[in-house]
Amino acid sequence: MTIPSPATLSDMGVVGLVVLIFFLLLLALKNEWVVFGPAHRTIVRLLEQARDHSQAREAEDAKTIQSLTQTVARFTVTGEASVHGIETINQLADKDRQGSS
Repeated sequence: MTIPSPATLSDMGVVGLVVLIFFLLLLALKNEWVVFGPAHRTIVRLLEQARDHSQAREAEDAKTIQSLTQTVARFTVTGEASVHGIETINQLADKDRQGSS
């Protein structure tokens, strides 16, 4: 694309300049380089709603993770105690079998 010379621009006239600016504005709107106020406010409102929803989900997820962590910790302790109890019973049973042999 070449830049037109000043002589060409002066021959274009007022109507041509208005048409050029109109098409540039349409191009800017199409490519979303320019956004009108109501559309911008709608976009910002939607983004804020999405952010608020995301923050609420994060809080719920944090509560769920904390609950699951506590549950796993309880089962780990219970499981370790159960394993220790079973091992002790097996050891006593082995000693009893060896003593009775």
